[in-house]
Amino acid sequence: MLGHRRADLGLANKFYSSPVKVEFIQVEEDQIGKLIQALKDLKYEVKTYYEHDQLLLEETEAFIQACRSVVGTINKYSTYFRENNELIVKYFTLTKRRIYADLFKNNIEPIIDLIKTLRKKQNNSYVETLLKLVTEKHLSSENTYILTKKKPSDELIEVNGLKYKLM
Repeated sequence: MLGHRRADLGLANKFYSSPVKVEFIQVEEDQIGKLIQALKDLKYEVKTYYEHDQLLLEETEAFIQACRSVVGTINKYSTYFRENNELIVKYFTLTKRRIYADLFKNNIEPIIDLIKTLRKKQNNSYVETLLKLVTEKHLSSENTYILTKKKPSDELIEVNGLKYKLM
């Protein structure tokens, strides 16, 4: 768009001078909150007591990253954990070894129980909150953007039959 600087500036000024309303909604899911806390405890435990075990440190980091990503997914929790099953099982198999017996009993078993519970859930609190918000506020899909903390994999999300733009 070389040579059209004024047009671009005018468009930008018009865009930013229009009225905008921004709302932040915290999405809460009890089991996800417990999982995140258990992952923090696991990370602390591994870094504190297994600081020289490079394999465990690397595998723990990958495992925690995969589990934490459930927060931003729009898939059902059951689908998300099914898709990441291989990495999760690999980590559980590694930590089930005798040298990690205490770690497994104290930190991994509670995580296993939480993941088992989440695998049975056919919902997603993120999508449910969006649905509730769209219904209550009567938000149109033309002038509504959904801001996310992480870069979305798609540019649109479908809520109640309408497609909303993600940023």
